[in-house]
Amino acid sequence: MERKIYRTEIRGLHFSDKKPAVGEEITIAGYLQFYDKDKRMWLPIEGSLDVYVNGRKKGRVSTVGNGYFSFPMVFDEAGEYTVEIKFAGSREYLGCGVPTPISVVPKKEKEEWKRIFRRLGLF
Repeated sequence: MERKIYRTEIRGLHFSDKKPAVGEEITIAGYLQFYDKDKRMWLPIEGSLDVYVNGRKKGRVSTVGNGYFSFPMVFDEAGEYTVEIKFAGSREYLGCGVPTPISVVPKKEKEEWKRIFRRLGLF
């Protein structure tokens, strides 16, 4: 009998704030899933994912029963970053990864934007 190896994806990846201020905690979350060709649908995987920022490993996060994962992150310096979530794979599942850019702004800049948005009634 041929062993099945499933394709995986990190789906629904999102950041609680795509332009956080330096020192501001954000939440990064998403789902780890595999595609079942027989059922023709994406299904959750329980597993561990590695978190990288600009190519450097920063930690590991585990999924819960429905493949969902979330973790907090704080950036210490303003700048442009790439956050990548990677699943190494296993005997049954191919590995996958998804890089996502994020801009971290100085705290004063974020406060100024909030003031402007409040004045405009947008925040």
